[in-house]
Amino acid sequence: MFGTGVRQLRRRRKLTQTDVANRVGITATYLSQIETGQRNPTLAVVVGLARALGVKPSQLVARLDEFE
Repeated sequence: MFGTGVRQLRRRRKLTQTDVANRVGITATYLSQIETGQRNPTLAVVVGLARALGVKPSQLVARLDEFE
């Protein structure tokens, strides 16, 4: 699941949901919903998440292969 990969990267970087959400311009609640699979992010949010987590958007999306 996409959100699981986001959560793993965020935790590895020792960032809070609020830290990442502020960098992306979304709420921590929305980020939590993405991480738990309750919401699907737009492409713009995916790009913002990738930047906030220090990876390329393609790397963030490629992590989906790990969860098939």
